[in-house]
Amino acid sequence: MKSLNCLYLVALICSSALVSGRSICKVIPKEPSNDKPEYKNFLDDIKNTSYDAYVKKLNEVYNKCKLEDFSKSGISKFCKKTYKLKDCQVLYNNVPSEDEFPESDKLTPLEARYYTALAKAACEKDENGKECPITDYLKQTGTDTEDIHLFDYIDKSCNSSKCFDNINELANARSLLLLHKNEDVNEKAYEAMIKEQKENNAHIGKCYDSNPSLINNYFSSDSEEERVKKLEDAYMECSLGNFSEEGISNFCNYNYQLKKCQALIHHKVDEDDFSVSDRNTPLEAKYYIALAKAACEKDENGKECPITDYLKQTGTDTEDIHLSDYIAKSCNSSKCFDNMKEFASARSELYLYKNRHEENYESLEKEQKENEVLFEKCVSN
Repeated sequence: MKSLNCLYLVALICSSALVSGRSICKVIPKEPSNDKPEYKNFLDDIKNTSYDAYVKKLNEVYNKCKLEDFSKSGISKFCKKTYKLKDCQVLYNNVPSEDEFPESDKLTPLEARYYTALAKAACEKDENGKECPITDYLKQTGTDTEDIHLFDYIDKSCNSSKCFDNINELANARSLLLLHKNEDVNEKAYEAMIKEQKENNAHIGKCYDSNPSLINNYFSSDSEEERVKKLEDAYMECSLGNFSEEGISNFCNYNYQLKKCQALIHHKVDEDDFSVSDRNTPLEAKYYIALAKAACEKDENGKECPITDYLKQTGTDTEDIHLSDYIAKSCNSSKCFDNMKEFASARSELYLYKNRHEENYESLEKEQKENEVLFEKCVSN
């Protein structure tokens, strides 16, 4: 069975540094809460005093703030009292990393992430103060197990940004936990969870398509500095750097589904998006966005596009590899054709700029023109 890598072991993700192309792993940051600024430095103050005290406190809070009674009265009591405790809000707004539980089992960070998502799913309301569909599900079933699928509740959450965010976070945290739990223990359950994760992602994608408002204003900010920072963080986290079959699958099943990544994919790249004015950066950003779409988007029947197969087979993408065969194979699918065209265009722009003073500039320019002819043939046929 394939290793889960850092993605599944400690809820890490592997992303690519845009400039260097190096693969790096980092903890997935949770969006900070602007409603409760006093919560941001509460644990940091303890950590600055004593790291041991910090670890002890975090473990105590984690155990206190778990939702374990899934009865209707148990959920109501938890949401009215426990969920609102200051210590619990600290936990809910800070994703624990592996080194924050050094004396605990390695599963604990995944459990903490899951229970945080579960608590938010159970207690948070929609924009009109009504319970979200996932809350109703928990109250009706009185449990949350790996035998229950979330598809219907994802679909029912599409019209509310708050409900959608919460069930998206729960679905991802639940997948990470159950995948790790069943790795090398229950192969059948592991494969079933992989399948469910992909199906969840398909339903999440449909939500984005049916309700663009879920991501339209993601990068809006009163501060230009904050807007640029959010964009640069998204460019870093949402770029594909590991071209192995497992790396692409991990990226598409997790990173690509993040709200910030979906918002970035639908964002028109602008030089004003960057605090550093190097002209190369926007070109790289456009390339990595197109690359992510090429690797992860499916055709009209839910099958991988030819360009995805190319990336998995070659394990890389370089200026020495020609795209002509994959362009021709993409003609029969509108989705694959559009993604292939965007990818080829962004790739040519980037490589032409990077090699503008090199000997291979003319050959790259020739390839760009040949690709354009192939795309025209697709359209005419």
